[in-house]
Amino acid sequence: ADLAGVGRWEEALAASTRAVEIREELAAARPEVFLPDFAVSLNNLSADLAGVGRWEEALAASTRAVEIREELAAARPEVFLPYLAVSLNNHSNRLAQLGRQKEALEAIMRAVLIRERLARANPDAFLPDLAVSLSNCAIRMDESGHRPEALSSVNTAIGLLETLASGRPAVFNELLTQCKAQHAALVGPPPIPEQPESADATWCGGQPAER
Repeated sequence: ADLAGVGRWEEALAASTRAVEIREELAAARPEVFLPDFAVSLNNLSADLAGVGRWEEALAASTRAVEIREELAAARPEVFLPYLAVSLNNHSNRLAQLGRQKEALEAIMRAVLIRERLARANPDAFLPDLAVSLSNCAIRMDESGHRPEALSSVNTAIGLLETLASGRPAVFNELLTQCKAQHAALVGPPPIPEQPESADATWCGGQPAER
């Protein structure tokens, strides 16, 4: 993740590929111990593959991560539901990069529902992640032609972030500013039909959050 953060995608990919190989072997021998770590590595591998434009392989990795975390969350939801939401969030990005907008929207809406449930029980821990998923959901809704719903989603995210930023501005002001920019873009003129957005389109110069 540190290598990817400074743009060294090929090195990051080599490291995450090796981590997946090691943890897959460990998980095969002792799944009750190592499956969670294997899912972490698959999630990282998916992001690194996407960073070098290997979209199909990135989607395959995110799909496996979601499948593993669904299994884990079914057995121990109190532990693994937050991690399933992370994988669904990232899986949505991978699907969107391949132009599979309907499935991408379905995945991020699942993440939103999980994080709403988590935030009701523990708002301090999970409201920030819910705001991120709501923002990403607005992106997917707009790409799917549901602009009013996209505006509603980003407005909810802004409301959450305004509350969070009032107590911790240094932590949340940047994300709040991004969501307000997203809102401004949504209320602007609609995209020109002859020039549709590509599958990996971004808003305000940034990618949907990998969180």
